[in-house]
Amino acid sequence: MVGMRFFVLTSWMLALAAADVSHLLQDPEGYGYNYQAPSVPFELPAPTYLPPTTTTTTPAPKPAPTYLPPPPPPPKPAPAYLPPTTTTTTTTTTTTTTPAPTPAPTYLPPPPPTPKEGYHYEAPAKRFIF
Repeated sequence: MVGMRFFVLTSWMLALAAADVSHLLQDPEGYGYNYQAPSVPFELPAPTYLPPTTTTTTPAPKPAPTYLPPPPPPPKPAPAYLPPTTTTTTTTTTTTTTPAPTPAPTYLPPPPPTPKEGYHYEAPAKRFIF
């Protein structure tokens, strides 16, 4: 347990030393690269004021409607009188008072053994002695 703590502490200190970035702060210019000044001077023109221009806008033309309403429903047919039809239904019911016979018990033999799945080695010819 002590050896594991020593190993973890040593690994942590090694990682801390490897991650030391204090040498980056020694640059007098600050962080990053120290580029030389460009040799071509960059002179920007003096800003000039441009008054806003008046523009007239015309509204966009309205598009033609593309939606067509659904057609009106077809007219309903005129009601017509239909005489009622007579249908005869017959129902037959049978009542049985004797119970159904119970089946005789039959013997079902056990299923044959199935071999186990996977590869199996044969028993060794000589016994191993450990």
